[in-house]
Amino acid sequence: MWRAMAVGLVLVAATGSAALNAALAQKADTPSVAAFRVVYSVATHPRCMNCHTTVGWPTQGDDQHRHTFNVLRGPDGKGPPGMKCTTCHTETNQAAGNVPGAKDWHMAPVAMGWTGLSPAALCKALLDPARTPEVMAAGKAMASSPI
Repeated sequence: MWRAMAVGLVLVAATGSAALNAALAQKADTPSVAAFRVVYSVATHPRCMNCHTTVGWPTQGDDQHRHTFNVLRGPDGKGPPGMKCTTCHTETNQAAGNVPGAKDWHMAPVAMGWTGLSPAALCKALLDPARTPEVMAAGKAMASSPI
């Protein structure tokens, strides 16, 4: 799935976000638009959106309700002191409590929050040079991340 996202972003970068906006508006199924539709469907899935918020807390579940226990983002995206994400989200999934886990569990940086973005707006955000260092670092992390 990450390969499809990478291919989509490369193709979108090659054709430009303006071209994607026009293609999406016309519902054109060019290879780059089709690839980005896959990227968009993955990036906006609740599993991703729960941590890619634009607010100071994560959400949970397919309905994206506010995280229980009033969990907050914290200064580093890993929860506030005394309530780090890894307190509950350990390195492995916990079947007994139905708590997902992975090494270094944390929220995405606010710059990578895409709550409510349209496909064109998400494409523009992902290609924004001001966000590129974070996005590129996250892209490298996604390639090897179990989350």
